[in-house]
Order: sequence, then structure tokens, then C-alpha cells
Amino acid sequence: MTILIRWDERQAFDAVAQWFDVPDSEWGARAVSSNFLIYETVRAGGFNPRLTHASMPPRTISEKDFDPIVQFIDNQRGTVLTREERLDILRLHAYFRFKGEAYANESIISLLGRGMVAVKQVWTEYTNSTTVTEAKVAANYDSHATRIEDTRYDQQLIRDFVRERLLQRQRTVAHDVMMFLHAHNLVDFDPANKKSMSSCLRIVGFAIYLLSEKNSPMRAEYTQSMMANLNSLEPRPVVYLDESYIHQHYARDELSLYDPNDEQDLQVKAMAEGSRHDEGILAVDIFEGGSRGQKETKDYHGMFDHQYFAIWFSALLDQLDAFGVYNSLIVLDNAKYHKTLPPGTPHSGMLKAEMQSACLSIGIPFDHSDLKPALWAKLMHHVQTNVEPEIFLMAKARGH
Repeated sequence: MTILIRWDERQAFDAVAQWFDVPDSEWGARAVSSNFLIYETVRAGGFNPRLTHASMPPRTISEKDFDPIVQFIDNQRGTVLTREERLDILRLHAYFRFKGEAYANESIISLLGRGMVAVKQVWTEYTNSTTVTEAKVAANYDSHATRIEDTRYDQQLIRDFVRERLLQRQRTVAHDVMMFLHAHNLVDFDPANKKSMSSCLRIVGFAIYLLSEKNSPMRAEYTQSMMANLNSLEPRPVVYLDESYIHQHYARDELSLYDPNDEQDLQVKAMAEGSRHDEGILAVDIFEGGSRGQKETKDYHGMFDHQYFAIWFSALLDQLDAFGVYNSLIVLDNAKYHKTLPPGTPHSGMLKAEMQSACLSIGIPFDHSDLKPALWAKLMHHVQTNVEPEIFLMAKARGH
């Protein structure tokens, strides 16, 4: 026996049960919607025990109860939609669009808590292909769409092309690779069409480097100073300094630009005149990364700061003394840890009272009503014109 009763009329069930003369213990109830209940007898396959007023779910919940439920759902379900979840989104698309809903996407987002991109992708995929597939996991494990076929033949062809240009001491850039691929019918574009070539270059991969207005005068100053040293009667030895690193588990699939085990792919270095201090490793250090906190990368880039560089640079100066190299010009790049100023140098993070004290000790006139930006402008000019980096002072103290 089955009885359908509205939630707000469930008090009438007692009268109905007495009419059929069925004991309360043989009735079970289940909710079929937010408005109706079904009561069934146990003999008809109903649910037992009977639903009491205390256990009935509330019709509405407050915002205080709603937020934890939404948070629980977000924590439990995955970020990648399964095919079944995408089908549910498609079902809602069909329903809202059939009802003439003007904002179908927004309604689905409000109901399911999914992103706009995912909701739109489901409808776009179905309208284009009349099917819905499972979303691809965001990882780099699968093959990606490309305009160049990823085959062993193509790889060998490009590798031989680059090797041949290396032997001829020719520089290879993305444009050269692109034209080579076009000549072998591996990519299709119109060389006379600038837009088509730009599109192909984006696929091949390229970068544009322009000399900035700031670097141009610095490069000119460096060139003039080096030419003056070379043209002098007693030119000073020049030591080019740069830091490099090798990973403990070095492999061709990580950071190398060529396979170090492939003898054919080793880049041949041209013969150069002049003395070279390459009889051995001048200064070496072994880094155990990640020892200063969880946010630190476990490699050379995360560990090599000014403190490490000062120790490394001191060892380099010792090696230059051992080689008999004195009064040299040491050329190094613009890395941040090369330019660290000595301890106690005024900086922009100082308190106003500390800046005033620094101005007094240096002899810079100021007014007590000056704000921090005005004080720092005066101190910064003094620092830029009079204070040298700590590395420079170390080199000068050793006669370089």
C-alpha cells in the first residue's frame, strides 16, 4: 500500500493510517521531492521505521549552514571533471535553454559551483561534435597538438641540420629552423606572408632581444674601457668571471641543450689566441639545497646568494694568486649578489631617525621637516657615487 502526502499535510497521515487499520510499525516513509512524502507499508516493500517529525529534513537552511556544505563539496570532489559530471552540465544546458533562460551559463555555475570556462566548454563541444568527452588532466604526460610531427625521422633531420651548422660555425636561430622545416615540407606557410610567418614562428619558438636604452651606454662604456686597456703599453690581464653549475643527477632530459653522451653532438670550440687559465677548476662549491626553509629551491639558484658568492670569490682570488695573476681586470655580469653593498650602508628601509643619523654621520645637510623620500633621495645619491660593492673592495684589497 502506498500513500502520497504533501510535507505540509503530513498530519493527515494518522487519520489515513487509522482508516486502513494498519499499525504504525508497518509504515515507512521516504521523501521524493521537497514537497511530497511517500508512505508505504513494509509488506509492500516500504521503508521502516516510519519517518518521525524529529527526523524530517528541514525545508530551508541558513547561510551559516550553506557555506560549510559548499566547502565540503569543493574539498571532496576533484578539480578535473569526469565525463558523468560533464554530462550533468550538458543536461542543465539543455534544460535552461529549453526553458528560454537568458543566462544559462550563470545559472549552471550558481547551481554546481563550476567555473565559467568548464561550463562553456561542455556546450561548445557538444554543439560542435554532438558528444561529450572526459576532460584531460592538466599534466605534461600526453602528446600535445602541434603543427610539426613528432617522429624520429623529423628529430634526426633537425639534429643533423643543427650539427652541420655548428661545424660551419654558423649561428642557428628559430627563423633558420623554420625555413629548413618549410623546405622539407614539414610545416606549411607562405614565406611572403608576414602574418603566416609570424604564426609559424610562434609554433617553432623564438625570442626577441632588443638592447635597452639603459644597457646601450653601459655597453659602450665597457667597450671603450676594454679597448683602452688593450691599446695601452702594458695591458692588464683580463679575467672573465661567471658562475656555472652542474646538477648531481645531470641527464639529457633535464636542462642540457644537447646530449653530453653523443660525441657527434659535442659543440666544437674554435681555437683562440692568448693565455687561458683553464688548467683546472678555479673555485668550486657543493650546494645542499633546501636547508634554509621550505620555500627555497633545492639547487644552485636558491642557494647562491651574496654570502656564498663572497666566499666563492675569495677562493677565486686565492687561485689567481696561485697562478701569478695580479693587477687584473675582473669582468663579471650584473647579478644582484655581485652588487651587494657593505654592511651598514644606508638603504631605503631605514627608519626616518636612522636616515637622519646617517645624514649627520656622512655630512649631508637636511631639514628636520624632511620626509623619508626626501632623506632617501639625498642618501641614495651619496651611495651611488661614493659606495662601492663589497666584492669590488675585496678585489682592490688583493691588487686587482
